[in-house]
Amino acid sequence: MASTAVSTSRAEYDALTAAGERLEYDEGQIIEMPNNDSLHDVIKGTLVCALIRQLPKSVFAASEITFEIAPNKIRHPGVALLLKKPAGVAGRKLTGSPDLAIEVVSPNENALDLHAKVHLYLQHGARAVWVVWPDMKVVDIHQPNAPTRHIDFDGVIEGEDPVPGFRLPVRELFED
Repeated sequence: MASTAVSTSRAEYDALTAAGERLEYDEGQIIEMPNNDSLHDVIKGTLVCALIRQLPKSVFAASEITFEIAPNKIRHPGVALLLKKPAGVAGRKLTGSPDLAIEVVSPNENALDLHAKVHLYLQHGARAVWVVWPDMKVVDIHQPNAPTRHIDFDGVIEGEDPVPGFRLPVRELFED
């Protein structure tokens, strides 16, 4: 992800995204979102379907939802899970962090930017952030006040807060 060097007003950002641009925003800086490819889309779809299939109907999971995490900090997690279905309001973004944010790493994604995004979600209420690394076929689990856990290709995501009833072998994210 790359930020533009020119400071942009929130009104300019809102106008660009209303016109269909997929951008994030951080206190005057537009953050260009990497172009997803079919691998990213399949991983996100697999996660959303597995979450919806395995969890109670009151849980809401979707791909690429817009969140105003904090004032002037707008993000689009690859997959977001909310323990309660949100009340959508036309013209407004969801506020705060999702209960679970899942990011699928793009080849051109900057590690420092990704690290900052994980901490932003956690600092503003996310109970967990999962980072999926397609090139390495692994998932990292980040939770507040806990060490990062690394689940490899042969491992299973299971019993994780905030979705203790969820189970998914990591290999299913990468199967053809």
